[in-house]
Amino acid sequence: MLEAYALGGYRAGCLSEAGVRRLLGFETRYDVDDFLYEHGAFIPYTMDDLKRDTAVALEVALRARAERNASPSH
Repeated sequence: MLEAYALGGYRAGCLSEAGVRRLLGFETRYDVDDFLYEHGAFIPYTMDDLKRDTAVALEVALRARAERNASPSH
């Protein structure tokens, strides 16, 4: 019953992953991810999320390259 409540709250956007974790007593975020996946309640991921993540990854890669090139061994 509690799992159904947690799933309903998550799907309705009233309960976050952290809320599901606390409500059901999961120890890790991965436990929550597994639970949600098993019940077809996938974590929402939009095109805006993808664009933002891509931009951050590119920025990190460029910064790492610049730091490597600036090191004395190069």
